[in-house]
Amino acid sequence: MNIKEWFQNLLSETEEFKSIIESSKTKKIVRIGELFGSAISLLALSLYKKTDKSILFLCKSDEEAEEFVQDFVSFGIEKCYYFPSFQTTPYSDAVMSKDVSSQRLEVFKRLLNNDKKIVVSSVGAVFTSVTPKNNLLPFILNLKKGDLIEIEELVKRLIQAGYSRVNSVSLSGEFAVRGNIVDIFYSTFKSPVRLDFFDIEIESIRSFNPFTQKSEDALEEVVIPPHKEIVYNEAEMNIAVSKLADLEGDQELKKIIRDKILNYQKFDGEQYILNLLYEKTSLCSYFEEDILIVNDINSIKKSVSTLFYEFEENYHSSAFRKKPKLEPNKILWTLEEIYGMQNFIVECNYLNDPNNPFDYRLGFEGLPIYLGNIEQFSNDLKRFLEEGYKILIFAVNDIQKERLTTIFRQFEPKDDRNDVIQSGLSILPLSLNYGFLRRSDKILFINDYEIFGKRTKISKHFYTKRTEVIESFIDLKPGDYIAHIHHGIGQFLGVERVKSLGTEKDYISIQYAEGDKIFIPVEQLNFIQKYLSSDMSRPKLDRIGTKSWSKTKERVQRSIEELARELVQLYSERIKAKGFAFASDAPWQREFEAKFPYEETEDQLLSIEEVKRDMESDKIMDRLICGDVGFGKTEVAIRAAFKAVMSGRQVIILTPTTILTEQHYENFSERLKDYPIKVETLSRFRSEQEQKVIINELKNGEIDIIIGTHRLLSNDVVFKNPGLVIVDEEHRFGVKHKEKLKKIRLTIDSISMTATPIPRTLHMSLAKIRDMSVINTPPKERMSVETYVMEFNEDFLVEAIRRELGRNGQIFFIYNRVKTIYEMKKYLQRIYPAARVVVAHGQMNEEDLEDIIRQFVHREYDILLTTTIVESGIDIPRANTIIIDRADRFGLSQLYQLRGRVGRSNVKAYAYLFYDANGAITEDAMKRLRVISEYTDLGSGFKIAMKDLEIRGAGNLFGPEQSGNILAVGFHLYCKLLSDAVKEIQKSEDYKGEKIEYDKEVYLELNYKGFISDSYISDVKQKIEFYKRIAGVVYHSDIEDIKRTMEDRFGPLPEETLTLLFIAEIRVMCKNMSITEMIEKSDKIEIVFDKFSSINLEKLMKIITKSNGNVYLLGKKPNSLFIKILDEDIPFKEKWDYIKNILTEIKE
Repeated sequence: MNIKEWFQNLLSETEEFKSIIESSKTKKIVRIGELFGSAISLLALSLYKKTDKSILFLCKSDEEAEEFVQDFVSFGIEKCYYFPSFQTTPYSDAVMSKDVSSQRLEVFKRLLNNDKKIVVSSVGAVFTSVTPKNNLLPFILNLKKGDLIEIEELVKRLIQAGYSRVNSVSLSGEFAVRGNIVDIFYSTFKSPVRLDFFDIEIESIRSFNPFTQKSEDALEEVVIPPHKEIVYNEAEMNIAVSKLADLEGDQELKKIIRDKILNYQKFDGEQYILNLLYEKTSLCSYFEEDILIVNDINSIKKSVSTLFYEFEENYHSSAFRKKPKLEPNKILWTLEEIYGMQNFIVECNYLNDPNNPFDYRLGFEGLPIYLGNIEQFSNDLKRFLEEGYKILIFAVNDIQKERLTTIFRQFEPKDDRNDVIQSGLSILPLSLNYGFLRRSDKILFINDYEIFGKRTKISKHFYTKRTEVIESFIDLKPGDYIAHIHHGIGQFLGVERVKSLGTEKDYISIQYAEGDKIFIPVEQLNFIQKYLSSDMSRPKLDRIGTKSWSKTKERVQRSIEELARELVQLYSERIKAKGFAFASDAPWQREFEAKFPYEETEDQLLSIEEVKRDMESDKIMDRLICGDVGFGKTEVAIRAAFKAVMSGRQVIILTPTTILTEQHYENFSERLKDYPIKVETLSRFRSEQEQKVIINELKNGEIDIIIGTHRLLSNDVVFKNPGLVIVDEEHRFGVKHKEKLKKIRLTIDSISMTATPIPRTLHMSLAKIRDMSVINTPPKERMSVETYVMEFNEDFLVEAIRRELGRNGQIFFIYNRVKTIYEMKKYLQRIYPAARVVVAHGQMNEEDLEDIIRQFVHREYDILLTTTIVESGIDIPRANTIIIDRADRFGLSQLYQLRGRVGRSNVKAYAYLFYDANGAITEDAMKRLRVISEYTDLGSGFKIAMKDLEIRGAGNLFGPEQSGNILAVGFHLYCKLLSDAVKEIQKSEDYKGEKIEYDKEVYLELNYKGFISDSYISDVKQKIEFYKRIAGVVYHSDIEDIKRTMEDRFGPLPEETLTLLFIAEIRVMCKNMSITEMIEKSDKIEIVFDKFSSINLEKLMKIITKSNGNVYLLGKKPNSLFIKILDEDIPFKEKWDYIKNILTEIKE
């Protein structure tokens, strides 16, 4: 019997369960007791398997509902769905998270099927009105291969269902039409789909990756739910508009809502006027003939009471006084009303109520709390096993399972999922919400965090595919600045098609200083990079025909060569030196890692593995760990430190500020508290006497881990047996301290950590000379950040401050204008006198600024009124509201990082993105605000958003001089020059590391008719993306990949576009044969070789002799080969085949 069957039979064969089934035939409510932990999930599983009914499983909160879903998945139920509440404040205009919206719509889609399922939901979702079944049904699109539907009709239905038409889909709720191809992105949890039409017939349906736009799996059919819950026909629309007119509220607001309804548009807060369109409906109406399981009725009653209180409070709140709104009783259901709808209710309770005694007791008990006491747990484990118990430890994943198997190996644990053994210890890589014990059946279920201490549960996001990198060049749009490798910095004007002498092709139009314009053929796009700099400033345009650009480039090149030489030299010295080889993982290391209170991300695990591998080798480690705040860098450092201490070595942890020192001290102390490891700090906040004691203990080896500022680099600080140095945010240390660190790095292992993302292009340039671990997986927020996008509103601001301070929290107020920041402080003190407000900005003295932040961390102030300089590395879990003034002036990445400063604890967080009520807001700015509001996990969007931060990160990595160089030539060109410099140095005899193949860009100037027509790709951005990809091919396989992708996204390639792929083929052949230029001039083609070693000279001379002067060399151009073209009207493909045959013949 496999584990799923075993789970199903645990309760279903008992007499009590059979009696419950019998009761369902005669009783409406059955009350069941002695159900502890996840035992209630076993009961639901048995009811699901032994009846023909679906189940609505009611929890007190969304968090609890998500946890129980994990139980059902572990117990083998495939059709189990989580239906969340809106997760916004009642009556507010908070933006509903796209994840929440997609999840609800996905469940609605499933509910309209008649198959059996379990839906797990919360009081907030079940007791709030939803869209009736009959209103949703017409808007569900069921599309099958071979179906007949006009594309125009499909577009109309998608717009009515809340979808937005765009050129290229990247976010859920979007669709795009390109000729006979329609792309639809209908859920954040599913891959979008691509429909390929032949006239009005759906010829094929394929899923595709939204980040790469490549098709993946062929599908026979797809069911597309509406993109909004509030869907309606014209009659319902007219009724809603009529009811809206009768509501109290501001006339202007009513007009805005009316216009949105008339145009089928979504709007923030629409869920609270749902009943203008429909009769009040509960989720329970979808389960009238099924089973309602109520988990802990006492908790449910409290949650219902809280829900009604929140609605009443907000209905009468001053912040919403102008808003048209329905009374709470028109939106909410009472417990009595919910019970009245149901056919059969299973009410579970942990405590007996004398007035409502249990009908059945199932005999489950709770478990002791072990909190990491392995000895006590092992003793209990031994006792239960001796009594013949079947014990299951649920270990979340395979890695945790392996750790626990090692720790408890004396009990001979098994993974018996395929064939269950009736007694003994099993350790399974599955999740369990809460453990339990049932003596009558001798079973005990326990999860890993009940053994080791509380594990922070994280939300599971379903669309987690790793993204392929998206280069930011594809974002190039008219008006952007570019850097041409030969001509310098100009402004991109657009793509222009030019006909000349029988040829027709597209050119990139670039404007330089004094109005000069040049046209670059698209095959030379590889010489152009988008200009980006760390401060996003507007660069000065270069003048055509002057030497200013070449001088700038030469200066930057010299500086980059010095940097590359220094990096390569450091690397070479390190690989020659012998270091200390740390011992492999001890049992304590596995136990320590098993106690980590989170589930590790893939990136984190890979980084940990890389660090351990380095430490266990005799090579001196120098590894850089990159990842944003909360991505898990600190845990990598803690595990490395633990490993070092286990091998008898001291660990030095350097931080740039005392606040980070304190924060690391708290984190390390908390994680290491169960082990005999002494952790100390050294900074200006320790007294002179304390410092003396600490320095003495370090010298004697009494301290294992020391955390401090640059004070640790002073000459009086001596270590007995140092083995590992960990440096946090190294770029913030001074030159003198960096020099000292360089010397330390040549003798002991080191890890550098940075919260600034490192760009992939830079990473690739340095991959062979600097060991890097990049943690790119964003943290999964346990509590979502409730986000508001709105005009500045004093009532709302006061309400936001009152709400946060009322729960003893703190607030970040981002105000990015130093000149008037103190006026804003007076304003805040006037509108909310009780708030303690402190100002922080970048023009302050460094120590004063640090003291202010420290005081805020220690709760001496309520509101930190600050510019964007507030440290991203600082974790302030009590600050759970962020207010951003003039949010429309910030870039997407800045907004992402700012909002990421809140929502780091189990407390609900709020973000208010205000824009100026009197100023015009651009469409782009509003789109940025919407994206950041709706997407809690940006995935690849996050990577695009981080581009400007990455560029800043490049400056941070190498210091101010290199930041200036990036500013001078632009980020992408800087990366190319650095990469070239590293490759050149690695070609030298002195270099001992891994060699990199070196290649130069190919310059092509050919006569042909080739372009991407507007009828094939109409969107300029997408057109440039493909021109860039074609110009950047390296291998023949790249050409095939581009061809497949274009056919997939846009249909068969026209002849003129195929010509561009022949050009790409020429480029690949040129690179393979060390050809740097191929230039066509009237009746001949000149081919310039970088070196003749790649050709067979004997064969070349034979061809020249036989060619009757059509293939020849010229003495004044010794590196050039000339080929005459006898017929100017020859088709381009034939011309290319002729040249290719000659080159193939002479290739060495």
